[in-house]
Amino acid sequence: MIQGGTEELLTRGWLLPLIHSRLGLPIAIGISSFLFGLMHLGNDHMTFLAFLDLILSGIVMALYMLYRDNLWSVIGLHGAWNFVQGNIYGIEVSGSDPGVSIFHFASNPSAPTWLSGGGFGIEGSLITCLVELVFILVILYLMKNKDKIADGSNI
Repeated sequence: MIQGGTEELLTRGWLLPLIHSRLGLPIAIGISSFLFGLMHLGNDHMTFLAFLDLILSGIVMALYMLYRDNLWSVIGLHGAWNFVQGNIYGIEVSGSDPGVSIFHFASNPSAPTWLSGGGFGIEGSLITCLVELVFILVILYLMKNKDKIADGSNI
């Protein structure tokens, strides 16, 4: 959980606002998310799809932080994601062995890596990329309609 918090402080707490003030928000989200992916390049079982997934995850986290207007919410989300994946379900976390967990879910070794994520874990699968694309669209929708949702004018 500490590692996820440190990654969020660096990419979303420091870098994103710094780049935003100089180059604008879309570029800041893109660069900070790309850096988030680069930070994991040395992880075991890294693939192109896993790298893409980490960039998409960075975009989700950036948008969630902006939507909530709170860095702590994204630190909590990142920590919870890693904790549940590794310590509850026993799934590899970005290529790292989960260690001790309540359950131990494992992908079918004969399943294609693009589907299961292989040794990188579910974060290296096409399914997770697609889910994150949906999250991005949902958060963008919520951000666009935040005032309407808050006052009920969307009903």
